[in-house]
Amino acid sequence: MKYTEILVAFMRAKKNQIINATEQPELGEYYFIEDDAEELLALPEKTAKKIYIRIEEAIASDYCGLHEKLCPFCYIAAYCGACNYAERHKVCQEEDSDYDKLFQEFEEIDCDVSTILSEEFYKDLIEKLEKEGL
Repeated sequence: MKYTEILVAFMRAKKNQIINATEQPELGEYYFIEDDAEELLALPEKTAKKIYIRIEEAIASDYCGLHEKLCPFCYIAAYCGACNYAERHKVCQEEDSDYDKLFQEFEEIDCDVSTILSEEFYKDLIEKLEKEGL
């Protein structure tokens, strides 16, 4: 498996975890859509590998939830909002962005994203991806 494919698998796993934990498929669409996958698949393999290594390091440092250090798109852009992800979903910190909508929904259903996307989830996911693809 290529690193570009691993990044897509990583993001899809996070999306599926959100959907499974909340039982609300629409929340997954706020987070990751097919256009996002296409952007990651179009990355140069060398860039994708660097991004994956940085995400892996963040997981080893116990980051969890939807932290920017766990987002491939945050590594692609020179600054927040300069990425294509922001064009599709709006800048994460902006009101009414998909990210903001996602967190509003989490609050409404009394759901903690750090529990859904826990340190354990990420460590298990990296282990699984490495077994399957690296």
